Amino acid sequence: MNVSKGFKDAFDRLIGEFGASIGIPDLEFDEDGLCHIRIDDSYPITFRRDDERYRLSTIGLISDSLPASLDSDFVHDILVANIAPLREDGPAIGVEPTSGTVVLYRNVPLSNLDMHSFQQMLGNFIELQKSWVDRFLEQPFRAV
Repeated sequence: MNVSKGFKDAFDRLIGEFGASIGIPDLEFDEDGLCHIRIDDSYPITFRRDDERYRLSTIGLISDSLPASLDSDFVHDILVANIAPLREDGPAIGVEPTSGTVVLYRNVPLSNLDMHSFQQMLGNFIELQKSWVDRFLEQPFRAV
């Protein structure tokens, strides 16, 4: 299990370095392997460490729920976005089945992340999260 322990240390190092770079020196994963931050007081992001697959999952809240009715062009855009993991290891959108929240998520192998690539990935992720939040806010939340 030394290999697994090495990856856990790498997860901790990455989040620790990131936290120090943004002024949160004690940023770390909790006992469930999660680390929560909030961008601009409006965009919650959770990092989840996947020790089995040696990858970091980044999860950002888009909406507390799905609108009751979605425009077909909007659904098309969501489905196009969900092809990204198939083509390039990019982010996708999903509904968390227990809470019903809509999330943007991305899984990146730990071996592909150093501080620079992590910060670049996170910056792109945040911009995409903000864009999808805005798009969801434009959708009518009508009763079924």
